[in-house]
Parts: sequence; C-alpha cells; structure tokens
Amino acid sequence: MGTLFYGGKIYTMLKEGEHVESVYVEKGFIKDIGAEKDLRIKWGAEINKEVHLKGYPMYPGFVDSHLHLIGHGEKLLRLDLSQATSREDVLMRVRQKVESTPKGEWVIGEGWDENQWEDSSLIQYQDLDQLSTEHPIMLKRVCRHGLVVNGTALKIAGITAETRDPEGGIIQRDEAGNPTGFLADQAQELVTGHIPQVSEAYIRQALSVAIKDCVQHGLTGGHTEDLNYYGGF
Repeated sequence: MGTLFYGGKIYTMLKEGEHVESVYVEKGFIKDIGAEKDLRIKWGAEINKEVHLKGYPMYPGFVDSHLHLIGHGEKLLRLDLSQATSREDVLMRVRQKVESTPKGEWVIGEGWDENQWEDSSLIQYQDLDQLSTEHPIMLKRVCRHGLVVNGTALKIAGITAETRDPEGGIIQRDEAGNPTGFLADQAQELVTGHIPQVSEAYIRQALSVAIKDCVQHGLTGGHTEDLNYYGGF
C-alpha cells in the first residue's frame, strides 16, 4: 500500500526542469512517476492515501555531499548562537545558559558569526569571565574553524602568553602578547582535548536529533565526516 502525490509540479531531477504530474510512493521509496491518470490506473488497487500538493512544487529527497551529522546534532543539543544578532545578544544567551548549568560543568555554544553583527569585534575571554569563572565556557564559530573561551578554559588548557601556536593553528593575542581567548583551526584542540569525553549514548542522541532535523528540511541522505572528531573510527 502506498501514497499518490499530485496537484503540483513534481520535479524528477533527472533532467533540468523535468517535471511530472504525479508520483507514487511506497514505504518511503518512489515506485513510479508520470501522468496522474496513468498512475491511478496502474496503482489504483495499492493506493490507500492521496496527497494534493495544492500547486506547491515537490522534489525527491536531497542528499548532502558534505556535512557533519554528529556536529549538527550537538549544535541542536547545545546552546544555539546562530540567530544571535550582536555581541550583546550572544553574551545574554550565554548568561542564561550559565544560570541553568551546574557549577563546574562546561558551557558550550555553537554557531556565532560576527559578520552578522553591527559591531563585528570578537568576543574575548574577559567578556566571558564576567558571566562566569566557575564554568569553563567555549563558544564555537559558525565555520567551526575558530572558537572563543573564557579564562577558566584557558587555565584548564594551560594556555598562557608563553604557549606557542601549534602547527596549523593560531592563538590570537593582544598587543602585549597575551591570549585573547580566540583559537583558530588546530589551536582549538588545545581546549577541546580537555572536554570530558563523550559517551556512545551521547553520540547516538546527537545523531538521532540531527537526522530528524535533516529529514524535516528535505535531506534524506548525506555524506558525513565526523568520527575523527569523536575518538576516531
């Protein structure tokens, strides 16, 4: 038994602009496409549900060629900063998260982008220390090639003015040579290596949340490159 979709422009993605009147689906798989009347004749005995698209377009499920499913799930589970519109907005959201997090536990945020702020100056560790020195705080940039941490996290990682930039990474410094709290590329690992190791249950939860979100947005497949960030293969 399956579902017949009709009443809109259904793109096949086989050729540019190619579309059909109707599609018949069984258990999530496309069984047939073509004219509505032809599919009704061919599959009429099997059709137990019909969906009228009301003029809206329909596409096959998309497959992302490069994504990070576990990372996307973590973003959804953690503090989401992707909609923050200013430095102040970021700090307000972090303060709220700090207030609901037991002392000593890591506060981790994801997705900030200074290009979306009127004042694009980066947050520094002193800004985060004003929110808490009893929590290690780490905020990952949207690109995941940079993050900013508070003084507590710097101390845990042992990062000081004397710490050299690791190969492939940069510890951002102020005019006096002191770390600002912003770490780029491989320098991020100086801090992330001190975060308590995630469990298999946590990874499964992150995957489950990510997959559900992807499906809701029309992504039904993907090539994900994640495991090296979570203990290898």
